[in-house]
Amino acid sequence: MDEQLLQLGAGGMFALFVLREVFSFLKERMRTQNNSLLDTIAKEVHEMHEWHAVTDEDGVKIWYLRRSLENAIVKLTNNLDIQTQLLRELVLSMKETRSDMDSFMREERRKRENS
Repeated sequence: MDEQLLQLGAGGMFALFVLREVFSFLKERMRTQNNSLLDTIAKEVHEMHEWHAVTDEDGVKIWYLRRSLENAIVKLTNNLDIQTQLLRELVLSMKETRSDMDSFMREERRKRENS
């Protein structure tokens, strides 16, 4: 009976050592997986921070500008350019008309003075 207890004690000790090593291995493996997961998350957060920190030549964050807003501003600028050109042409036409009217008025005054 003493031999059975001794065998059971030795087998139990062996099982205890095996379980301790297995649990130690599994614990380290879980810690490594958690660290790699945290490293992946940290890397993605860092990449997102770098992407959001990009600015244009005016210092405005690029991610903040919507493409539709940028397109609307470009269209508005083009329309303003067209309106400015039309206004210039209108002013030139008015100057020519005024010059023609001034010439006509001088001609009429001469005709009255000569009559």
